[in-house]
Amino acid sequence: MSKRSTSSRTRRPTKPSISNAASAIKRAVSPREIPSQLTAQPVASPRKHTAARILSWPFRVLLSQRLRILNLVLIVVALLIVISQGVKLSTENVRYNANTTPLQAIPHHDTALVFGAGVRPDHTPTEYLKRRVETAVDLYKAHRVDAIIMSGDNSSSHYNEPEVMKAYAVKLGTDPSDVIVDYAGFNTYDTCYRAGKIFSARSVTVVTQGYHLPRAVMTCQQLGLDTIGVAAKRLERDWTVSYIMREHVSTAKSVVQMVLKPQPTLLGKIENP
Repeated sequence: MSKRSTSSRTRRPTKPSISNAASAIKRAVSPREIPSQLTAQPVASPRKHTAARILSWPFRVLLSQRLRILNLVLIVVALLIVISQGVKLSTENVRYNANTTPLQAIPHHDTALVFGAGVRPDHTPTEYLKRRVETAVDLYKAHRVDAIIMSGDNSSSHYNEPEVMKAYAVKLGTDPSDVIVDYAGFNTYDTCYRAGKIFSARSVTVVTQGYHLPRAVMTCQQLGLDTIGVAAKRLERDWTVSYIMREHVSTAKSVVQMVLKPQPTLLGKIENP
């Protein structure tokens, strides 16, 4: 076989055309072929990032402050409720209800101690105060107490709770000589303190509404009086949500007073022995 025939059988490589080369390059740089980790990612400007943080700072501070205040409020409310419940439990065995307990089942004590609860502009007792006085008179007539101390506010010449309370008790049939008036019973602590120190009371039956009774009993007990309590009789609901919330705060205040034992607003001499 001749050299010419051998070389003629050997195929020479074809040169790529310009169009084929362009297609190859296009495929090589196609976005589908580029690894995802090599694709360009948008980068936030450091200045924009810093500006956003500066602008959001007051809102973040305000939010954190509100959360702290909310936590503090929740803690205070929980503490007030715990204190009130503790006082209720500690006085549970010496509290009675005039609506459900027969008068003869209530132990005898020397004196009924009635707390003031407001006087109307026409110098008549409020409904709350009427119920307290009526309950004390019922105890007096049932010989569960021998005398009644009417303790209230007489801080001005135009406002005299104790005299209004006494007048109503006498109207209901109480002997005037068995009614003692305390003109400086400005609050629960003052009333209990003065009952022992000024009027020489030793065993008392405190008469007030049910929501106030645990605190009143606890206060008089802690001031050295042999104390039981009777919740005043009622014809309808004798409490409101605001009264209950205020009572939680007042109970905590009374606990502090029991520790410090301050002098009452006024001490003075015996006003009606």
